[in-house]
Amino acid sequence: MSKKEFFIGWQNEMPKSSKRLIRILLLACGIGFLALALTLVKFSKPFSDHRFELGTLKEFSGTFYAHPFPVLVLDEGQSPIAGSNEALLVGYGKNGATTFVRPVEQEKGDLQGKRVKIRGTLIYGDGKVLIELTQREQSILSIEGEQRNAIVRDLGQARINGEILDPKCWFGVMKPAEGKVHKSCAIRCISGGIPPVVIERTDAGNEYYLLLGASGESINKQVLPYVAEQITAKGTIYESNGWKYIQASIEDIEYLSR
Repeated sequence: MSKKEFFIGWQNEMPKSSKRLIRILLLACGIGFLALALTLVKFSKPFSDHRFELGTLKEFSGTFYAHPFPVLVLDEGQSPIAGSNEALLVGYGKNGATTFVRPVEQEKGDLQGKRVKIRGTLIYGDGKVLIELTQREQSILSIEGEQRNAIVRDLGQARINGEILDPKCWFGVMKPAEGKVHKSCAIRCISGGIPPVVIERTDAGNEYYLLLGASGESINKQVLPYVAEQITAKGTIYESNGWKYIQASIEDIEYLSR
């Protein structure tokens, strides 16, 4: 830049060479930001369309089953997803439904297989339905009828690969609800009794498996190191009340990679 074009801040006119340089820099920055934005849009994973109807309490009726995890098989017409009438129950906050069902059973007897009416908050997406017992023990409004047995199908031995999630957050309460960014939250939810779920991504869509020990016992505490990690699990697959689950010993659960 020549002395004649030396820029002084209080001058009214900026030298032409300075103007030209600034235009080039601004144009380059604009193109760079646009390219960055397009790259992020193209390669970023979109948020799911899962929903949590926060603040909207509804009443539901159906048949309650406690095992392997609390599920309410809804009466027809109550599910937000056609053909998915089996609602996995979860507790308020980072608690499993059993935390609030147990005191009711201690007072009124075993709820297994009985018709109940509850009040709660819907969580749903990807073909699955959950209901949060938002009002804790008061969420269970009435109990009636004789006990019915659940139908359990043995689907045989299999190995599944996927990520261990907490279903309450995954199906609508949190976004994003997977991977390292959600690890600490998922650990607290599963520690509180919310069932661990393995999501296996296939070409045909996502498959979900509730995770239990080899004898059908809870292994929530044992699987905490594997939560939000890619794992492989070998065990027996069952299906009951609209949900698949895998019974696997902790020794048969391994990291896919670290």
